[in-house]
Amino acid sequence: MSNPDTLQLHSLQEENRRLRRAVEELSILNDLAGAISASLNSQEIMQTIVRRSLRALNAEQGLVTLVEEQADSSMKTLIRANVSSSAHEEFHVNQALVGWMQLNKKPLLLNEPHNDQRFRGVKWDLSVKTLLCVPMMNKGALKGVLTVFNKKDGKLFSDEDQRLLTIIAAQSAQVIENARLNEREKAAEAERIVLEAENTRKTKELEDARTLQLSMLPGEIPQLPEYDIAVYIRTATEVGGDYYDFSVASDGALDVALGDATGHGMQAGTVVTLMKGLFALDAPRADIRSFFNHCSRAIKQIRLGRMLMGFLLVRLKDSSISLANAGMPPVFLYKKKTGSVEEIQLKGMPLGAMKDFVYSVHETRFEVGDTLLLLTDGLPEQKNSRGEMFDYGKVEEMLAETAAESSGEIINRLVAACESWMTGVAQADDITFVVIQKK
Repeated sequence: MSNPDTLQLHSLQEENRRLRRAVEELSILNDLAGAISASLNSQEIMQTIVRRSLRALNAEQGLVTLVEEQADSSMKTLIRANVSSSAHEEFHVNQALVGWMQLNKKPLLLNEPHNDQRFRGVKWDLSVKTLLCVPMMNKGALKGVLTVFNKKDGKLFSDEDQRLLTIIAAQSAQVIENARLNEREKAAEAERIVLEAENTRKTKELEDARTLQLSMLPGEIPQLPEYDIAVYIRTATEVGGDYYDFSVASDGALDVALGDATGHGMQAGTVVTLMKGLFALDAPRADIRSFFNHCSRAIKQIRLGRMLMGFLLVRLKDSSISLANAGMPPVFLYKKKTGSVEEIQLKGMPLGAMKDFVYSVHETRFEVGDTLLLLTDGLPEQKNSRGEMFDYGKVEEMLAETAAESSGEIINRLVAACESWMTGVAQADDITFVVIQKK
């Protein structure tokens, strides 16, 4: 055969080879497209891509590595996931290779990785003889790296291999990103459902706790000829444990209880429920100090952790006041005779803190025209929009200014001051007042 004929034959053979290769590539890409479009799971899609890439390039191992830019520097990458063709992942893409791909965003063919000057100092796995690494780009950003290692026949990776793997990566990047976006949306929806259920549960618990708390309050205020009594309670969003109660003994003595359980929700409600029972059964029959000691032991014995009860008990009989304080704010007593307000502050541990704490009992006169103000810390410690607390001093001043008015009007003035102070600010704690005037 003449030389021109030989050249023409070789040319035809090469053209036939390229056509066969093109047909094979189209078949591979069509097969891959069908396989990855059949799944919405990103892990399954990436495993399919790796398997089809190995088959197309006759390689031993392969993997997809997802990467993302870190917020502090676009030059750093974080390996988010590896999907390998090996259950043991014998081959790995190291950070140096991912970093190179992040910088260059183009295919990398290494038929002698251990001797490549671009990766001096990089310790390659000894089993890695050759590798081909291509970027998986989506909208100009590197989303992942597709890498195959070692031809099975011992040959080197070719430019044709690089071109085919680049096409596979380009075709796969958007599919993976769509699948991951779908998974993120499903995860976000699942999280939303869980949070919604949790919020519903918490809302129900708070509603139950608020119902329990309010059910513990007396249905009506004692109507006694010698006293003008008014009360006010405003619960916070997070239900606390403010509590007040009254008891009239057979000898005419009036016991007034004011409490504030630590914490919120059902645990606070449990302590309030216990205190209501103890107050109803024991307070009228016991002296104040004995009653406090008994209640403190009872709360400590039920083992509610750090749940304690701030508690104030005032006993009014004839023209006298006896009171004890277990971790509550001071009591304010307006004396009509002097026109001044006395702050009665007794230091005492909250009930349940110590079994054998010795509580002090304070006694003083309560005469016609005098006014007694009991309160929890809700108003004095409420902050305004500037972060300032209302403070106990302001409460004392308001009592001095309004003491000549009725108990109900005194409370109305306190509530109005509270509303004005909290403008634009959420209520931080329960707010409770009890005002008693001696007629």
